Amino acid sequence: MLTFVEGDESTGEEDDEDGAEDVITFQDGVIDVGQEIRDELLLALPMGPLCREDCAGICPTCGVNRNLTPCDCAQRPAGGGKFAALAKVKL
Repeated sequence: MLTFVEGDESTGEEDDEDGAEDVITFQDGVIDVGQEIRDELLLALPMGPLCREDCAGICPTCGVNRNLTPCDCAQRPAGGGKFAALAKVKL
């Protein structure tokens, strides 16, 4: 739950004692809810959006559009693909 409180902008966003409530300050009677609306819209989007119900999607290994080109990456042994060399990079 968000709480809007008129006050100094230097206090910014704060959590109350139990961290369950966000307090957002505003000035001069103007509340900008753009960021909160954006956050709610992004949370409402599906994790893996598809163009249509029967969409086969894009192969996560080779990147081919499976609606246009058949892909056999599921039958191949793991470790292949365009970014396989990155798996060997040590951080």
